[in-house]
Amino acid sequence: MKVCHLTSVHGTFDTRIFLKECRSLAAAGFEMSLVSNHNKDEVIDGVHLIPVKRRSKGRFSRMFFYTWRIFFAALKTHSKIYHFHDPELFFVGICLRLLGKKVIFDVHENVAGQIKNKNWLPLRNIFAFCYKLIDWLSAKFFYLVLAENSYLEIYSKISKRNIVILNMPDIEFLKPYIKTDRKIENRIDLFYVGGVSFERGIDVIINALAILKNHNAKVHFHCIGPLYDNVKARIEALENYDAVKGNITFYGKMKLDEAYKMSLQCHVGLSILKPIENYKKSYSTKVFEYMAVGLPVITSDFDLYRNIVDANHCGFCIDPENAEKLAAVILEFMKCPGIIDEMGKRGILAAEKYYNWSAEAKKLVEFYKQLK
Repeated sequence: MKVCHLTSVHGTFDTRIFLKECRSLAAAGFEMSLVSNHNKDEVIDGVHLIPVKRRSKGRFSRMFFYTWRIFFAALKTHSKIYHFHDPELFFVGICLRLLGKKVIFDVHENVAGQIKNKNWLPLRNIFAFCYKLIDWLSAKFFYLVLAENSYLEIYSKISKRNIVILNMPDIEFLKPYIKTDRKIENRIDLFYVGGVSFERGIDVIINALAILKNHNAKVHFHCIGPLYDNVKARIEALENYDAVKGNITFYGKMKLDEAYKMSLQCHVGLSILKPIENYKKSYSTKVFEYMAVGLPVITSDFDLYRNIVDANHCGFCIDPENAEKLAAVILEFMKCPGIIDEMGKRGILAAEKYYNWSAEAKKLVEFYKQLK
């Protein structure tokens, strides 16, 4: 059966879309294609990558013109099932439904919840209400694949045509980057992969680095992920940034395998999410990835993470707005370096036993088989 995934926002090798979902479906025997902003027509791991290059970086152009180029390219695959990953492809999904196709909307984020927390956005409550209308229509028109259990609160009251496919790490993919001997020599190296933003704690991390520097602690922060100009300007305006900028390397966006090669030289993984609605109820995939490769985790003190990190003794959960506490925990790792390997090994065991993509892939394949 032919299946086509579509994305206008995410990269071709997005962890959830390509590395997990598309590759798993291809391995299960589906004839897979992925339409995205790629640079050439090719087949990788059984997935036909269909390139539709963006002609403009502007959001308006992408939402109102690029999405329709994605649509026409996807239509040429003559697939039976279309699976899209971005809310801006909503109307593309509607058109595919009208053409008699089976359409799946992969809900990665609680967008309405995110909009409510954007204090800078005028009329944000109105925008959030409008997006809730899209949520309602999506539940009526499409099959839904939900990335979080908490999203069931939004969609299950409207439709039963949904399934939760958690964004757990692909253990096999990450195996080359497992390390259980992370000895501290001259300094402690901190690792982060993901979007760089204040909501994801970059300001708290920088302030913690300043505190550590005042303690004469040798530390370096390896930050991998997209850094947009407006966020960069805000970072450079922070009071402590000039004092610690030599202790930070911003690598920009990397493919996941390249990012985790970098993790081999690091000792601790950070995921300091601020206490906003979406983050308090949604798993951070990077927490499970850190565990899978043997990196002890420092993350936010939410119930969601205490039940994982504290329960498996593979890191620390802290107040995500308290730079002093973050600095204290890092100092604890430096004073007792033996706990790095101990926590890392416990994280690996927990990821292999409970928190991995294998079970989620089986659920996804069975869901697809039911759509035949």
